[in-house]
Amino acid sequence: MLTDMGIRSKFILGIAGLLILTTLTLSVVFIKQSETLLIRDLEGKAALLDRNFSIVSAKGIGESTFSDLQQLIHEVGAKDPEIRLLVVAYPNGMVIATSDQEKFRQFSRIDDPYVLGHLNKKESRISRDKSRKLLRSVRLIYPPTEDEDGYETEDAHSGDEPDPNADNPDPTPSYQKEVIGFIYIELDTSHLEASVRELRMQSWIIALLITLLGIVCAYFFGSQMTGPIKKLAQNVRIIASGDMSNTELSQRGQKTDAGEDQQKAEGSPRQGDEIMALTRDFEDMVVYLQNMAYTADRVASGDLTHEIMPRSQKDTLGNAFQGMLSQLRKFQEETDGMIQAVGQGTLDIRGNSAAFEGGWRDLVSGVNHLIGGLSDAVSKSAALAQEMELARKIQTSLLPVLAEEVHPDMEIVATMLPADEVGGDFYDVTLDRSGNLWVAIGDVSGHGVTPGLIMMMTQTVHMTVTTNLECDARGVVCKINEILYKNVRQRLKESHFMTFMALKYLGNGRFQHAGAHLSMIVFRDQTRTCERIRTRGIYLNFKPDISRGTKNDEFSLNPGDTLVLYTDGLTEAHTPDDKMLDIDGFVKIVERHVHLEPEAMKEMIMADAIRWCDDRRADDMTWLL
Repeated sequence: MLTDMGIRSKFILGIAGLLILTTLTLSVVFIKQSETLLIRDLEGKAALLDRNFSIVSAKGIGESTFSDLQQLIHEVGAKDPEIRLLVVAYPNGMVIATSDQEKFRQFSRIDDPYVLGHLNKKESRISRDKSRKLLRSVRLIYPPTEDEDGYETEDAHSGDEPDPNADNPDPTPSYQKEVIGFIYIELDTSHLEASVRELRMQSWIIALLITLLGIVCAYFFGSQMTGPIKKLAQNVRIIASGDMSNTELSQRGQKTDAGEDQQKAEGSPRQGDEIMALTRDFEDMVVYLQNMAYTADRVASGDLTHEIMPRSQKDTLGNAFQGMLSQLRKFQEETDGMIQAVGQGTLDIRGNSAAFEGGWRDLVSGVNHLIGGLSDAVSKSAALAQEMELARKIQTSLLPVLAEEVHPDMEIVATMLPADEVGGDFYDVTLDRSGNLWVAIGDVSGHGVTPGLIMMMTQTVHMTVTTNLECDARGVVCKINEILYKNVRQRLKESHFMTFMALKYLGNGRFQHAGAHLSMIVFRDQTRTCERIRTRGIYLNFKPDISRGTKNDEFSLNPGDTLVLYTDGLTEAHTPDDKMLDIDGFVKIVERHVHLEPEAMKEMIMADAIRWCDDRRADDMTWLL
C-alpha cells in the first residue's frame, strides 16, 4: 500500500506518524515521571513518619507511656488529611496507639494479612495498593541504642549479615535482633490518582493539537517540494530502466529562428536553454559513464589491458582513470614477485618503493612493513609461546605432590587444569611443626605473568608461615596479606586481588578456617546431600591490614563425609552456547560421583567439567577433595 503512494503523501504520513509517536512517547514518559515523583513524595512522607515515630515509639514502648503516644498519634492523624491510619503496636499485633479508633481500637489486635506477613518475615516495607488507593508502610521497631555521641537512636539495620569489608562489622543480623514493636501507616493516594488522570487528559489534548498542526504544515511544505522532485524522478526512472536511447533523454528544446534571434538581440535569456543544455550534457555523461563502467568492470575482473581514452586534456576523470590503470599495472608487476617469495617462506623480500610516488609509494611501503611485521610477529610469537609455556610449567610445578597418606584421618586428592593463558589458581597442603594439617586454596584476579607471579609468592609465604610459625588460620591469612600488599601493591604497583582461604585441621574431624573464597561444599554421608559452608573475610591485597575483618570459623566432618574446595574456573565454565555451569551444576556433578574413590571421583569431575565447556577453558579449573 505504501509503495503506491506519492512522495507528498508519504511525507505527510511520515511527519504525522513521527509527531504522533513523539508526542505520545513524551506524554507517557511525562505522566510516568510525574506519577513516580508523586509516589516518591508520598513514600518520602511515609519514611519521614516512620523515622520520626520510630524513636518516639521505641521510647514509649520501653517506658510504657501509651497515653502520650496515643495523644501524639491522634493529633498528627487529625492534622494531616493524607494519613488514613497511623498505628503503633507490639510484635504480637496488639495496638498501643492508633489514629483511627473505629478501625483499630487501642489494645485490640491487628489481623491484617499484609501487616502480619511482613511482621513474620521481620522486614520493613513501603508498597502501593492501587485497588484501595493507599500507600502502606510497615516499619519494625528495635530497641534504642546509643550512638558515638551518647544520643539514643533506633536500630533499623536490615542487612542479612555483616559486611566483611567494614572496619567494625556488626556481627548480629537484624533477623536475630529483638523486635519490640512496629509502626503501620496508610496514606491516601486518591488525590494523586486524580492529578494523574487530569494530567493524562491534558497531555492527550496537547498531543492531538500538535499532530494536527504538524499535518497541516507537512501538507504545505510537501506540496512545495514534490513538484521539482517529480520531474527529476521521471528522468531518473528512465535511466534506472537502462534505456539510455530514450528520446526523452536527447530531447532538445527548439525555438523558431525568429524567436531565437529576437531573444539574442534583446539580450534576454532563452527559455529552456539551461534545461536543454542540461539534457544534452546528461546524454553525453550517460554514454561516457557507460564506457567507464565497462572499463571498471574489466579492471575488477583482473583485466588491466583495457584502455579508456580521455575526452580532452581537461578530462580529469578520464586522465585519472587512465593513470590509475598505469599505476596498477606497475604495482602488480612489483608485488607479484614479493607475494611469490613470501609464499615460499622468504620473509626478507622487500619491494622498490622509490620507483613510485604519492600513495602508490605508501602502498608499496605498507606491503614492505606488512612483510616486516609478519616476520617480527612470527619470531616474537614463537618466543612468547616458549615463555608462556615455561611460566605454566613453573606454575604447575609449585603445586604440591600429594602422597597417598598425607594425613591418617583423611584422603586428599587435587588437580588443576590450566587455561590457555597463565592464571592465578593456587592450592597447597602442608604440615606444621606440630604435625597439624594445613590446606589452602585461592585465585588471583586476571591472567598473565603477573597473576602467576602473585600465586608463586602466595605459595611461598603460605608454606613458610605454616611450617615455621605456630598460628591459627586467621593469623596465616593476615600474614600472607601483609606480605602480598607490600610486594604487589607497593613495590610492583599492581592492584590484582586474590581470594584466599586457609584451613587448619584440629583433629577429630574439626576444621578451623579463615579468609574470603567461594563457599565450601560438604557432602554429608549420613543424609546423602551436599551442604554449602560460606566463608567470610576480605580479599587479599585490598588493604594493608585485614585483621579486623578476618575471623576464625569452624566446622566438622563426620566419617564418610567429603569436603570439596574449588575455584571459579569451574562454576563459571560455559558451554559453546554460553550456558554457565554455576554452583548448582557443580554440586550436581559432585553428587553424581561422590560414591567413587577419591582418585576416581577427581577424574570423573575433570571429565564432566571438560565435557561441559567443550575443553575451552577461559580460566584455570582447580578443585581439591
